[in-house]
Amino acid sequence: MASAASSRSLMRWLLAAAIGLLIATTAVATERGLLVEVRPAPADSLWWTHLDFVPRDTQVRSIAVNRLDPSWCKASELTEAAFPDSVRHGERGLDAYLAGGQNGFSAKGSFDGRPLEIVLGIFESCGGESGNFLLVLAAGWPASSPDRIVQVERISARPVLMYLSVDPARGAIYMPELLPVRPREQVAMECESGQVRGAAGTCVRRYARRG
Repeated sequence: MASAASSRSLMRWLLAAAIGLLIATTAVATERGLLVEVRPAPADSLWWTHLDFVPRDTQVRSIAVNRLDPSWCKASELTEAAFPDSVRHGERGLDAYLAGGQNGFSAKGSFDGRPLEIVLGIFESCGGESGNFLLVLAAGWPASSPDRIVQVERISARPVLMYLSVDPARGAIYMPELLPVRPREQVAMECESGQVRGAAGTCVRRYARRG
């Protein structure tokens, strides 16, 4: 009898341990991807000026973050799904800004004569610095290949909401911010074809050119 009772107790303990492990594993799995939080703000303020971005990934498109930059500990892609519904929908919501088919947080195309993948995201360094990054990848190459990464750019000194506006026919890609003082079309056209606009208002080097 004692042996049977001990066996039942052991089985219950093992079952409880397995459930606990499953819960812990699920919790870890859900804490991936970019976390976007909206800070409380006056009703008449622009929602994109009250965002906090928290990257939580150690890989971006199956590439280890420290391969993108040895000083980075976390990095995550910007995706529409990361934003709360409260700022996605409506006339002034994120979905409205990205409407039209040529805007978003990632893009594919032959921007310099070869197939490329363009990715916008948020990084966090091991020292606590955080900002936006632009990642250009050669399409079709395995993640382990050194030729997979074409370019990595730090494009802001703090995380802000940027998006891609692409024109594959011209081989051009722009990176406007959502700014309260100027229409996005004006911001988008400030840089020359093939250049990208950083958060400080400068045009960084051509995004997919070597040399």
